[in-house]
Amino acid sequence: MCITVTDRSLESLELTPMELIIGEGKSYEERLYCLKLWTLEERRNRQDLIEVFKMCNGLSRLKLNEFFYSSR
Repeated sequence: MCITVTDRSLESLELTPMELIIGEGKSYEERLYCLKLWTLEERRNRQDLIEVFKMCNGLSRLKLNEFFYSSR
């Protein structure tokens, strides 16, 4: 079974705990700023960069040449 999760559904999951900490009435971006958190997109980009670093340094099970391919 495959469950499709959208960015919106993940952000809405984060809102409930944020509302308990910060309070209601603030936008998602304002809550992230108050809690000094990154957006979902920023966290995904960070994780991608970490994984590429690990591949380049042999710290990942994925090999760099298996993950990326040349268009030549």
